[in-house]
Amino acid sequence: MMRWRRPVSTAGRATLSYQTLCPNCPTSSHLLATVSSTLWYPRSLRSAGDNAGNRMGGGVQMSRHIPLTFCAVTDALVDRPTWALVDGRLVRSHAFASWQEAHAMLVPIAAAAEYLNHHPDWSQRGTTLRIELTTHHPRGISQLDLDLAEAIDAILPEATA
Repeated sequence: MMRWRRPVSTAGRATLSYQTLCPNCPTSSHLLATVSSTLWYPRSLRSAGDNAGNRMGGGVQMSRHIPLTFCAVTDALVDRPTWALVDGRLVRSHAFASWQEAHAMLVPIAAAAEYLNHHPDWSQRGTTLRIELTTHHPRGISQLDLDLAEAIDAILPEATA
């Protein structure tokens, strides 16, 4: 059983933590582990998120949801060689040494997504983590997707699957 703690955010960083409770204790008060992850954001994300007022103290302007043109997206991907444009989505796959290492990366990525209030579609198959970014309404790739891609690039190591 997991108990999530409220995310904490300060200028340029967010901390997400959860506790694993013992399933055998009737009171669920026996703490097995606490996992906490602090993520520092690139400067380009700080101005967008700080002091704008979402759940974690950050926020996003509505204009960041407007879909970008195909040319704008492909130009932005020049600076992000780990990402590909597949079926109207930004996609990145990353192979890790172990399943546990891949799974542990979900916490800091979740913190970044929560900070930006923009959540990726992801899947983990064995040691490979696949992340897909798109804006659902209105449909397309927005500046928010590029901002989250930048944050994920800061979290994940360089090598990709």
